[in-house]
Amino acid sequence: MCIRDSHYVEAWKNLAPTYKNTILGQGIQKSVDKLTPTLAGTPVFAFERLDKDGKKVSTEQLKGKTYLLDFWGSWCGPCRASHPHLKELYKKYSSKGFEIVAIAQERGKTLDESKASWLKAIKDDQINWVHILNQDGIEKQNIVKMFHISAFPTKILIDSNGKILVRVTSSATDDIDKALERIYGL
Repeated sequence: MCIRDSHYVEAWKNLAPTYKNTILGQGIQKSVDKLTPTLAGTPVFAFERLDKDGKKVSTEQLKGKTYLLDFWGSWCGPCRASHPHLKELYKKYSSKGFEIVAIAQERGKTLDESKASWLKAIKDDQINWVHILNQDGIEKQNIVKMFHISAFPTKILIDSNGKILVRVTSSATDDIDKALERIYGL
């Protein structure tokens, strides 16, 4: 089941204070606090990194484009299962300026191991958009941590003004499709 992260926050806001003040409620509050900075309407966090081909990728460079941040890993079955659908979206909207920026969090013991499994998954799944490996440059900026990603896949759709439109944890949803249809009028 997939629920937009904004639904969790909304449910929390509507919960009676009696429940919020429990030990369990305090734990939930921490989770809600992590989601709040990436809710709809919030400006995207600035990042800059090199992609798999050594080209600079940054939020500054993406201004004016609608793009999807796809947080995934080669080890993540649901992430990989979402790739065919992402390929459909990319084919449908890339000519209109839509971009996908895939940010992988790998589990290799070394950077080389992580790169190898990441590049193999990109090739095997034939996903030909922008790819960033979080571990490669993590000492300067941990993009996964910055966006408070705690589950994979997580997808964050950014509008052409650099504002978050939708954040979805899991891949079985049409919220992103609907948002893209509204933007591109299809």
